[in-house]
Amino acid sequence: MAPRRQDRSPKLLALLDSWTLDLESANRSPGTIRSYSDTIRLLDRYLTHHRMPTTVGTVEAEHIRSFLAAVRAGCHTDDERGDACT
Repeated sequence: MAPRRQDRSPKLLALLDSWTLDLESANRSPGTIRSYSDTIRLLDRYLTHHRMPTTVGTVEAEHIRSFLAAVRAGCHTDDERGDACT
């Protein structure tokens, strides 16, 4: 079995400025851009809090589903610690 290659993809938050610029160039409303940015920051805090991967190449659908379920259940906060239901 071949050894796993080290993931060298960027962290989610490292791409946020670039994505924001893309949304601005697509003429998205400031409210939409703020909402998307806030959600990415919340996702990053959730993933970090739960010791899940935070790089683009390692975040998988199951991680996103877990985050979305927590959001639907109200098990998240937008404080700096990223507390969530455990």
